[in-house]
Amino acid sequence: MPRYKKGGFRRRFKRPAKGTRHYGSQSCKLAAANPSMAVDTTEGSQRQEEACENHNGYFLGFNTNSWSQPIRVLSLFDGISSGLLALDSLGIKVSEYFSAEIDKDAISIQRKRFYGRITEIGDVEACTELVLDQIAPIHLLIGGSPCNQLSRVNPKRKLFAPGSSGRLFFTYVKILNYLKKKAIENNHNFFYLYENTSNLDRSTLLTMTKAFNAEPQVVDALSFVPMRRKMLFWHNLGKSNVDLASMEIPPLEDFLDPGRIATVNMVCTITTNNASQKKKDKCPVVNFDGEECTLNVNELERIFHLGEGFTDNGNLSISRRRKLIGKSWVVPVIACLLNPLLKVLQV
Repeated sequence: MPRYKKGGFRRRFKRPAKGTRHYGSQSCKLAAANPSMAVDTTEGSQRQEEACENHNGYFLGFNTNSWSQPIRVLSLFDGISSGLLALDSLGIKVSEYFSAEIDKDAISIQRKRFYGRITEIGDVEACTELVLDQIAPIHLLIGGSPCNQLSRVNPKRKLFAPGSSGRLFFTYVKILNYLKKKAIENNHNFFYLYENTSNLDRSTLLTMTKAFNAEPQVVDALSFVPMRRKMLFWHNLGKSNVDLASMEIPPLEDFLDPGRIATVNMVCTITTNNASQKKKDKCPVVNFDGEECTLNVNELERIFHLGEGFTDNGNLSISRRRKLIGKSWVVPVIACLLNPLLKVLQV
């Protein structure tokens, strides 16, 4: 991990003082110093505690003093499990994390980074009511269905037509409605978070909003990292207590390897397409030894707060790692949205 200049990236996400668990000035004390924070001593709980302590990502300093109960999470279209990284960054204990994912590259990263912590349930469309009953109760449902066939950026988009990946949106809604019903029947709290692109036409946006019976929240990753990535989030989590207006975002150069110079302060939305890393005039955003180039994979991982080398399982090419990162969530964005769980969720 390279060193960064004073006042930059390292200063905002520095390692906590001895005896604290999480990054930031509001980090909570270890369970040894606060018995109310004590956790189960089962093998799974120990693995999660180690992950919260040793994960090589970068975490916001949210206050976690109010959290003590473990939850059961179902993540649809899980990818490389960046949702679990966000939960870990908040110090939220997860007793079971069920992942619905079919991408073999993404699954290989899950198995390497979260060995023993994730239960794979396969294809989202195979999540029948029988399967949901078997993994119940679920306290938190998260996910974001593919946006390629829904985005206005795609001139050949098929939206919700039969055979289109856009119809997977309704699969999420179907699972959501069933889990809501089960939560009411069993009298336990239930929360959900759904994400999709902000580049939706009016008709598609109205269809999705009607399905959730709620207006989406617009969050731009630029509030956290030097990347413009405006997304829509539907959820019932409540308002986050994180003051986005007070966030000091480091420039792009603070995320680069030594010797590399940023030609811009921020980049546009990073997708699975390498061309998305270029400026509007198609010029690369990094200069290295007089040559212009794009962000390397380690720099992308830092921007998404995954941790350097997170997508390296020893068997993936750089291009395949880039695609995994482009499909991933920006961890601090999700952590910000999940932050209200620290106050309101009682399992």
